[in-house]
Amino acid sequence: MKNICLYCGIVYFVFHVICYNRTLSYAEVVIPDEIKNALNKNVEDCNPITLVWQSNYSTDMNFETLCKKLKFPDFYGFYTPVNSILMWQNDCFFHNRTHKEFLNSNNKNSLNAWELEKNDTKLYNRIDDYSYNGEMFFFGNDAEKTNAANPTLSIIPLTQINMKDLPTFISQQYTTFLGIKFPNGSKEIGTRQESYVLYLARKGIIIDTQKDILDNQDVFVITIKAYNIFAYKDCIFRFYLFPSKNYAIGRLDIMSLNGQLMYQIENSNFIEVKGKSLYLPRNTHVYYYTFGSMGDEISSTILFKEIYDLKNYSLNKIKQNQFDLRLVYLTPGTRIADFSLKDTEFGLQYDVPANPADLDRVIESALTGKDFTPTPLPSRAAMIIRWILILAGISMILYAGYRKFIQKI
Repeated sequence: MKNICLYCGIVYFVFHVICYNRTLSYAEVVIPDEIKNALNKNVEDCNPITLVWQSNYSTDMNFETLCKKLKFPDFYGFYTPVNSILMWQNDCFFHNRTHKEFLNSNNKNSLNAWELEKNDTKLYNRIDDYSYNGEMFFFGNDAEKTNAANPTLSIIPLTQINMKDLPTFISQQYTTFLGIKFPNGSKEIGTRQESYVLYLARKGIIIDTQKDILDNQDVFVITIKAYNIFAYKDCIFRFYLFPSKNYAIGRLDIMSLNGQLMYQIENSNFIEVKGKSLYLPRNTHVYYYTFGSMGDEISSTILFKEIYDLKNYSLNKIKQNQFDLRLVYLTPGTRIADFSLKDTEFGLQYDVPANPADLDRVIESALTGKDFTPTPLPSRAAMIIRWILILAGISMILYAGYRKFIQKI
């Protein structure tokens, strides 16, 4: 019995020492201050910033084969190119996504590329807008298609944002692979952007840092173990940073905890921003070895790739009204859900009237439940007569001024 207790004690001691040393070894690994400062400077140089990019998918597989491998019969990833615009300034942002969707004869929306091959397929523009102006969060949707619903706009004050089921409003991919972690959830609205590398280092454990070579260039490699980060679950992030480009991300490997490659991101054709120490990748390729519907299964070969192309950028100051979607969506027929006026499940709902002068009365009617009678718009004949009278008045004023000028001569 004594020997058993002694044996258990030794095992516990060895286990404790191993675990302690392992934790200690991770804790001793730090990112050099020079690199931290460079990463923070890159984020600082991106405020304000306007980015315009296009993304698309590509695969060498037959679409049906891919769907089987993804275990997702109705995979909606392969739609036409998505055009994105992101404007960011301090904690305010505007993000627009526009792409083509398909409408078949069964009146079902579909994003599958093979729908293009069907004769009954019709294309229309799908527009999603998200913005935050420091006080209100806006979510707008518009679809340019026949018999489609009118545009919609939700207005949600900051005090109610955490209680709403909001959509993912910042495209994680290009901005993340650029090296910047933007807020991407209702609880993060109103927070500033930060370095994605330093964000993961803060959330996880730095396993290793070392110098290496990538594409015949010196790189500084940072490996971080992180848990429950976005869609990546528990995994290992390995960043390859270019010192010659102020430690911009050249490559990012996202692996499972046992080292299997799940996603690989490659940045190339960097643009050196004039007057800054900032480098922006013109092209980004994301290689998928797994997908959410596959669970823990990881393919040994590439399933498909996502391609990002930076079309334009600007570091000019952004006007504050650019972050207020009401200036865009307050057009006749738009359905408004205003949670700042009525804090209920669906907010205060009303349609923007044809006559802008009626808007306040429409809102009052929605609040009180009283009937609303729209103000008749002037007929076309009345409008023509009004403009004739206005032009006649202007002509008389000009003629009178001309007579006085002649008399002085």
